[in-house]
Amino acid sequence: MRLPREDVLFFTAPHPHEVSVNRTRVTRVLGTSVRYLTRAEYTARRRLDRIDRFPRTRVPGFEEAYAVRSGVQVGVRESRRVVGDHQLTGHDILAARSFPDVVAHGAYPVDIHNPRGTGRVLRRVPEGGFYDIPLRCLLPRGDRAAAGGGALRLRDARAHSSYRVMPVAMATGQAAGVCAALTVRHGHGSRGLPYRLVQRELLRQGARLRLGQAEGT
Repeated sequence: MRLPREDVLFFTAPHPHEVSVNRTRVTRVLGTSVRYLTRAEYTARRRLDRIDRFPRTRVPGFEEAYAVRSGVQVGVRESRRVVGDHQLTGHDILAARSFPDVVAHGAYPVDIHNPRGTGRVLRRVPEGGFYDIPLRCLLPRGDRAAAGGGALRLRDARAHSSYRVMPVAMATGQAAGVCAALTVRHGHGSRGLPYRLVQRELLRQGARLRLGQAEGT
């Protein structure tokens, strides 16, 4: 396939006889521009036809396959970034670093796609390990009240390429919501809220959180 991506990823799907295919890459797009995003949407959907046709003609077992659905809109990998009180770095990711005020974990590799075309950098977290995301990452610098979560866009591009994925976005989104609710309940600003209260509530809600790995750091 003549597409600007060097690999095809197949994932099992919840339904029998379905696979999820990750194959698109649209580059040289400004993620904050409606004009650029419209062009990216058009380009990605044109390419979907080739991605759909390829397995039917080249992959045994897919002769009668067809596309069931695609993403509702083009996904933006990076655009503007929030600068938090703490900036997680690529070194923190690859060293599986721990923090006392951890509110979420991640283990996805550093996964950087070439923004100008083909090529990819993939560096994994040590096998069996994971890194912590501290509460400080969720507190935008200079804002005394807000807490941000979801697909965090912090300063370090290498770190962002790992924690941008959906499981981490869900975990940090939950942590940001808990932080916001406890801030209102206890009358503190978000920076005056003891991180242990956030951790305790996350554990009460069933979050997977391993504590006590980095006391004193």
